[in-house]
Amino acid sequence: GFGFSSALVALLVQVMLQRGGATARRSAIALVDRSANVSTKAKAEEKTAAHSQTNILVRTSSVLCCPAMLAIFLCNSLSFGASKCTKEWGSMYLRGTQLATSDMQSATLLFWAEIGASAGAAFSGVTSLSLGGRHALTCLLSALLGMVSTAILALKSYSWQGQGRSPLPFGVACALQACSLAGINGVRTLAGLHLAEVATHAGTQLGLANGFAEMIGQVGSVLSGMPIGALVARATASRTASGAGAKEAARVGWAAVPALLTLACGSMAALNLALIPQENRRLAHQSQKPKKKEQ
Repeated sequence: GFGFSSALVALLVQVMLQRGGATARRSAIALVDRSANVSTKAKAEEKTAAHSQTNILVRTSSVLCCPAMLAIFLCNSLSFGASKCTKEWGSMYLRGTQLATSDMQSATLLFWAEIGASAGAAFSGVTSLSLGGRHALTCLLSALLGMVSTAILALKSYSWQGQGRSPLPFGVACALQACSLAGINGVRTLAGLHLAEVATHAGTQLGLANGFAEMIGQVGSVLSGMPIGALVARATASRTASGAGAKEAARVGWAAVPALLTLACGSMAALNLALIPQENRRLAHQSQKPKKKEQ
């Protein structure tokens, strides 16, 4: 009996050990399979991430390597900076150049500047539509309007010899202020639409292009702050060092603001002039699509 019991116990132990080994082997196999699946998924995720990263780099390079888009980015930055410069420094340079002889006149001049900005934004779209969707040509005309207006303000403020109350009659100054912001804001309004047309024609992602346009545009806004004040201070100090009086030095120093606006508008005009050939090719390509569909 004791031997039978011992044999039975040994047999049970042997069976349990065998089952345990089989379970261990199955667990090991399952673990290997699971680790293989995890490894496969990890490799697939790595490939997806690498492909996504490569795709983003390709899209970014397609935007940043397009000359037409870079020109629009720079034009957008100049329009941002010129618009913000007028709003931030407007009241100070109008009083400093004596185009406005009182706070009321300064506020009136800025009021007409905003009226001009609204008109420029409204009529730029109408003008572009009447010209057959020629955004670059419309921006060129708007930039030339702003350049001529700000150039007159700058030259009259710089060359004024103190005869009369101000360098220009007040009504003329109001008209020039309105025209200057009409030109600047006309370019700013059409820059986004022009970018969308170019991006669609080039087959690049519009959202990415618009993001770069806004980012570079904000650079112009930043540069229209403290750097403008530093330039005015430098111009005023230089004029004072040459022996001019305090009022004359301040007037010449603040005349640097409309002079910079003239330079910005001239740069926008040059950029849009360079964009006209590309625009002609794009419009010619768009006009050929309906003909192909009809055929």
